[in-house]
Amino acid sequence: MKNIFKLFAYIKGFYLKIAGLAGFSLIIAAINAYRPQIYKQIVDTVSALGSDLSWADVIPYLWTLLAVSVVWSVASYGFNIMALRTQIAARAALRTRTFNQLTTLSAEYFDVNRPGAILQKTNEAVGSFAGWIGTLNYGLLGPIFSIVLITGILFTNSIWLGLLSLSIVIFSGFTYGRMKRKLKTDNRLWRKHNETSMSIITETIQNMTTIATLSGYANARNKLKDSQGKWRQAGIRVRTRWNTAGMKVTLFNELAFLLAVIIVLQQTIEGNFSVGEFVALTAYFGTIREAASNLAQFIPDTDRVERDVERLIEVLETTPSFPDAPGATPLKELKSLEFANVSFSYPDGKKGTIENISFRLDGRRSIALVGPSGVGKSTITKLMLRFYAPTSGEILINDQPADTFTHESVRQHIGMVMQDVALFNTTVKENLKLAQEKATRADLETAAQQAYADEFIENLPKKYNTIVGERGVKLSGGQKQRLAIARAILKDPNLIILDEATSALDSESERLVQSGLKRLMKDRLSLTIAHRLSTVRHADEILVLKKGTIAERGTHAELMQKSNGLYKKLFELQSATGKVKL
Repeated sequence: MKNIFKLFAYIKGFYLKIAGLAGFSLIIAAINAYRPQIYKQIVDTVSALGSDLSWADVIPYLWTLLAVSVVWSVASYGFNIMALRTQIAARAALRTRTFNQLTTLSAEYFDVNRPGAILQKTNEAVGSFAGWIGTLNYGLLGPIFSIVLITGILFTNSIWLGLLSLSIVIFSGFTYGRMKRKLKTDNRLWRKHNETSMSIITETIQNMTTIATLSGYANARNKLKDSQGKWRQAGIRVRTRWNTAGMKVTLFNELAFLLAVIIVLQQTIEGNFSVGEFVALTAYFGTIREAASNLAQFIPDTDRVERDVERLIEVLETTPSFPDAPGATPLKELKSLEFANVSFSYPDGKKGTIENISFRLDGRRSIALVGPSGVGKSTITKLMLRFYAPTSGEILINDQPADTFTHESVRQHIGMVMQDVALFNTTVKENLKLAQEKATRADLETAAQQAYADEFIENLPKKYNTIVGERGVKLSGGQKQRLAIARAILKDPNLIILDEATSALDSESERLVQSGLKRLMKDRLSLTIAHRLSTVRHADEILVLKKGTIAERGTHAELMQKSNGLYKKLFELQSATGKVKL
């Protein structure tokens, strides 16, 4: 249970709540241990008085039984209420803590881990842990207190009964502990296949339009069927083995209970125990048997929770692969940004490697990056945004090493407008306010007007309060682009990055978006990534990338003067064919 205990460190203040739950459990266990003594006194009184018995002889015992029943009910109610509150508080605290942790991790973590797997491992762990808290009384604390108290009582009556009680606990613990070690590998496979299934479901839902376009439903179904088959087989194997262990424990407990009845019956026949003691002691063994059974069931449940929590702990203990440098300070204003012989390759070897890239953005000048897919254009923007550190070379901000400044503060001064606009399934207003949380309605309207987005927003059913749908599905490509421009205007960055911002638009949408972009880029540093060369011809400098390096650089006019230049060939090809892709 080391991971479960470790998790409490992330939800401070819960140790006191657990202590309160333990207190209620101890009261409940003490009453369960005391109640058979009342039955013993009632039975012995009835046996001793026989026909002379009257209500007056048993009324005191009945009042005592009523009193302990009331205390038991109140303690049970107290435990359930406290457990419920602790469950809800723990779930909320862990969700918040996990979300906050994920927002601190570097981009590399999300490149390696699939969104569905992250969601599965964190959500399942939070739910398992919260549910585990609710079972503490009946599965762990209550059984432990009952076993300790009742075993002590049994030892005072008969050493054999005490030893028999201990044997039930020892056998249960040994059997389940041995099974836990045996199933370690199978449990990991079960968990892995479950995460894979959830990843397939999540990613399919996120990309449903693309899958439908490609007629890929059959492929997605087959992938899920295969993953679910493996998950089902692993799950059946694990649960069958646990049930086998449970059957062994149950059989042992039943035999132990039968032996206990024989021992007590023998002592009663010999006159060492009264009839009341026979009733009490057999009741104690029934309680021990139930407590051992609950505790035995709690062990595999706790093992499952321990495995779930282990995955959550891995997330919570993950450190950013590219954290802020010690002593980094907030960037007040981004005046210049320079790449000095920068090289970079992704850890997983995917495309986008760059070598010896050098350029400088300053003085309100614009730079354009052109080249085919996979040559490193997007990689350069990720380095500018401080998602990754260069493999070699140096990035300078305001003529100082980029590590001088915190990553978050650098990003605050950079705005992006991309081809694939990221919109959330909420209102137009909330999507715009992502850039400036405190923006007023007047601020939103001004930004929308400058981005030429106000016209279509005013025609939406609820205007700024209209829900745009998942990933902005209710809006056209041009409308989403104009919202992205308005969002960038609200952010008011020193540097604007345009990543294929108009390549997928029709002529009318492109005209409006280009007008918005001109306003956005005015008096700002800008970097433009484009396949369509006509959109970058006015840049102060154009960098032509080929295989991760700068093959050519210069203004449009300078590059067009190179008789065998790559840029000139591509520009002429696009002019002749009307194609926009290189």
